[in-house]
Amino acid sequence: MVASSLNDLTGSSGYVTISWTGLTPRVDHYAYRVYHRSAGAVAWTLLTENQGGTGTGSYDVYQFANGGTQELTLVETTIDINGYLTELSFANANSFTPTGDAKYWLVHPTNSSLTMMLPIVTSDSYTEEVEHQAIQLLGRGRKINLGERYGVTGSLSMMLIGNANDSAREQRVAFQALVGSGSNLFLRNPFGDLWNVWIGNPSYDRVATGSTETMNVSFDYTEVG
Repeated sequence: MVASSLNDLTGSSGYVTISWTGLTPRVDHYAYRVYHRSAGAVAWTLLTENQGGTGTGSYDVYQFANGGTQELTLVETTIDINGYLTELSFANANSFTPTGDAKYWLVHPTNSSLTMMLPIVTSDSYTEEVEHQAIQLLGRGRKINLGERYGVTGSLSMMLIGNANDSAREQRVAFQALVGSGSNLFLRNPFGDLWNVWIGNPSYDRVATGSTETMNVSFDYTEVG
């Protein structure tokens, strides 16, 4: 079973869309499932399940890191009279290599129209937090007990410059709509990381450059579970 088409990241969507059409569901059809993996990996990761009874559908895929070839496949799942599910062939995967991998993206998980490629990132620093406790042992030095990985906390700065398509104000308004959507976002960077983050405390600094508006924007991000 093969998806009819894939797009890539040459546009402004930040997604790769897998779509299928003209498929004939089996009489014991339960759902179509979309799976993803990095090329060469053994295990597939379930992204979504479409329980519609037609052979047409699509899904915007964002759950991948930049860099390297990725694979998507569509799997039909059947159900028997006892309610047991069976996944059919995982063959005929579609492969793609993200072409926007030299950029930073803030991806909205459910609304592709809000997703934004961050134009000129000037700095990005983060700390990876791991739960730990230091214990001083008499005559034996120090011991560290490790717990859960909390994730990363960081700060990022970018520059918005007006151009023929969008002014710096329009870019700022788009950014504000994204971070104000009430959803955690996915931060994808050029270095192969994809983090589910909460964006907080954005600050805006206008630069007086004459006829072309320029603005520096900084924000904090915190990885969430």
